[in-house]
Amino acid sequence: MGAPKPNFLHKLTLGQEKGRFEQYLEYSQATSQVAIKGFLGGLAKGFGIVLGATVVAAVVVGLLAVLGSVISGGTGDFIQGLANAVNQNARST
Repeated sequence: MGAPKPNFLHKLTLGQEKGRFEQYLEYSQATSQVAIKGFLGGLAKGFGIVLGATVVAAVVVGLLAVLGSVISGGTGDFIQGLANAVNQNARST
């Protein structure tokens, strides 16, 4: 099997470019679908960011609570007080 003929590659490339252009034309003419997809994508990203930030905050507060109970002295009391304040604020809202 030799190398493909340049004519075959040329036809294949033109077909791919034509398909992409037709897809672009369909996409640009369906503005309501583009708007809906963009809106739903934005909602999903926002939900993911909020969920991720909540998990990170919970882990940080948990680590602060553990560190506050392990470390003795002024630093441990400060960390424990900070963790308690965050937990009380979370419960009240």
